[in-house]
Amino acid sequence: MENQNKKIWEKILSIQKSVDSAKKTGLANITKKQSYKYFQYDNMLSIIRRKCDEINVVVTFHCPDEYSLVPSDAIDGVGVKYNLFNFLTKLKMIVRDLDSGEFLEFTQPTAANDRYPHYALGKAMTYGKRYLLLNVFLFGEKDNLETEEPPKTN
Repeated sequence: MENQNKKIWEKILSIQKSVDSAKKTGLANITKKQSYKYFQYDNMLSIIRRKCDEINVVVTFHCPDEYSLVPSDAIDGVGVKYNLFNFLTKLKMIVRDLDSGEFLEFTQPTAANDRYPHYALGKAMTYGKRYLLLNVFLFGEKDNLETEEPPKTN
């Protein structure tokens, strides 16, 4: 039991070590004085793909047949009512070692909303993929917002 899936775990560790050089190139501004940097999805993918090619690993994503798409009423900034679609699911990522055939599955709950159901689905899939990659391959994210100046309190 101890050596179960040992080869794929070793390869995941190898991928985790390769992301140490990753830089946060995205910048989200919250206010004039508050912003945070983040790992952009395409930068993450290029690092992971390069290493996966090198060590013969493939990563795939699957959205299960079970999901929830719930319309709700919303009001825009000028008071106009519209439907907002809330999409909820669990996204699965499979990491497979093509040399040994071993694989591991990781699951991430994901949700998003939009005026259009297909956009809500796309957002949920994108966020789910991003956070699965961040968590499994250990891209370093801080829990708190990175600020040049702390917010003022009353």
